[in-house]
Amino acid sequence: MAELELLSPLHIGDGERLTGFDYVRDGSRLRVYLFDRVVGVISQEEGTKRENMLLRLRSYENHRVLERLFEDFGYLRGKIEPVYSLEVKGNLQSAQVDSFIKSMYR
Repeated sequence: MAELELLSPLHIGDGERLTGFDYVRDGSRLRVYLFDRVVGVISQEEGTKRENMLLRLRSYENHRVLERLFEDFGYLRGKIEPVYSLEVKGNLQSAQVDSFIKSMYR
C-alpha cells in the first residue's frame, strides 16, 4: 500500500467555478446552494412578495446575489438546504470560488 503525504493545502475540484448566485458566506463557513432551488422557492411565494424578490434580485451586484437575498429575506434561508458547506480558513478575498467534487460517483 502506498502512503501519500500532503505538504500543502489540497483542492480536488470538478472544474466548475461558483458565482454569487451559488454560495453564501456565513461566518467562517461557505454554504453552497443550487440556484434552481432558490428560484423554485421564490416562484411559490405570493404575487406581490414574489415580484418584490425578483426586483431585488435584478438590482443586486453579481458577486453577492444569494447573500443579499438571504439578508433581505432571511426566512428564505430556512426554506432552502445548502448542497454542501465547508469551513473557510483565512479571508475569502475573491468573489470567485472553485467548486469541490462532492461525490466520487459524480
